[in-house]
Amino acid sequence: MRAGTAATARGRRFWIARGLDLAAVVSFGLYLALGLSWALQYACAEWDHASNAHETLAAARAREYGEEYTRAIDRIRREVPADGGYLLVEAGASGSGGAYWVRYDLAPRRALYLGQLYELTDPSRVRQRLTANLRRVVVTFNPGVPPRLYERYEFMREVERRGRELAAARARRGQHGATAAPPAPGAGAAPGAAAPSASGAGTAAPAAPGAPAAPGAPGDRVR
Repeated sequence: MRAGTAATARGRRFWIARGLDLAAVVSFGLYLALGLSWALQYACAEWDHASNAHETLAAARAREYGEEYTRAIDRIRREVPADGGYLLVEAGASGSGGAYWVRYDLAPRRALYLGQLYELTDPSRVRQRLTANLRRVVVTFNPGVPPRLYERYEFMREVERRGRELAAARARRGQHGATAAPPAPGAGAAPGAAAPSASGAGTAAPAAPGAPAAPGAPGDRVR
């Protein structure tokens, strides 16, 4: 009797689990269908607007993302041949889509994804990823922000600079984190000794993750 009851309970749990799985699959399919429908509607609306206005691709891009973005894309398209390729680095927010739009605007040029900029601080590891013989590096940002083009050696110089700054910042944090032993009771400070600074005071903050060098710095030349 008990064995039959246990078997019935297991069977019930099995069918409930299968039902939940089916509901999850149906929900995911509905989500994809709705997303695809919205994307198709948007693409059709853009195509209709461009065809009715007799817009060129460059004009449509400038209308959507601005003149600076369009000029940057055009410069990269001139520098990188249509049958060539480039290394792609993402400096924008993860999942923002900026890298995908740049890849689309630079097609048919092939892109080899190198990683997110904030991860690329170890020159030796970055060199291990550089398996393809591609001379140019394209750094992308959030949608609408002009991408930047580097020669490969210029980009590696930038990685080395950021790596040195990060190592120096870590060393400073380690020095300020050390606790000095208090002086013996009644003992004054040694002549000429400076009072220790407060923990963290005067420590320069490391470069923000993903922030490229300021315009005009070595290796920050946009082609």
